[in-house]
Amino acid sequence: MTKEELIERIRQINKTARVDFLNRFDEQQLREYLEHLMQITCHQVAACQ
Repeated sequence: MTKEELIERIRQINKTARVDFLNRFDEQQLREYLEHLMQITCHQVAACQ
C-alpha cells in the first residue's frame, strides 16, 4: 500500500486526522498506526454485539 493509500485508509477510520499531519510520518509508521486503529475499531464492534 502506498503512503497516500495508507493515509486515505487512516482518514476513513479517524476522520479528524489531517493529511498534512499524517504526511510527517513514513509508510511503516502509518502502517502501524492503521493496524492500531483497525484493532481498536474491531474491539469496539465486538463490544457492541
